[in-house]
Amino acid sequence: MKISAIEIRLCRHQAPAMRDAEMRGGMRSDLEFLVLTLKTDEGLQADTFGFAGRGARMAGEIAASVLRPFFLGRDPMYREKHWHEFRMADRWWNHVPIYSYGPFDIACWLLGALAAQQPLYQYLGAYRDRVPIYGSSLVLPTPASSTRPATSRSTARPTASAGRRSGLTSR
Repeated sequence: MKISAIEIRLCRHQAPAMRDAEMRGGMRSDLEFLVLTLKTDEGLQADTFGFAGRGARMAGEIAASVLRPFFLGRDPMYREKHWHEFRMADRWWNHVPIYSYGPFDIACWLLGALAAQQPLYQYLGAYRDRVPIYGSSLVLPTPASSTRPATSRSTARPTASAGRRSGLTSR
């Protein structure tokens, strides 16, 4: 199995994440993130999301210019090998933010679970079938509203439109 395509979508939370006064120094910040889709030559597909640091455009450019070329054509089952090879290459050449790699690694785990026809928690080594949940939020107004996303079946929708030369989707 090989990773044959990687889609990178830039997303922004539709409502302001927090009031200006809530940010350090009174600076405003939008809650931006990436949604990644890794596809394989065997027809499997995994979607993950990742932190966008100072902005989705910058994080998306890093993902498109450094991580997409690294992962294309690789077998997602060799996660540990990829991590060691990427860390060595990154140490010498790229110096990408450490959080940039995580969503790609998670997608490889998801692809492995799909290939094994198991839920991810069983693929990783299940301990139990039910777990208590904890929900907190930097952006939701009340404790009760933080449990709604965890107990609903709603899905996140990117708020981006079609992109440019890099294959990225712009805001």
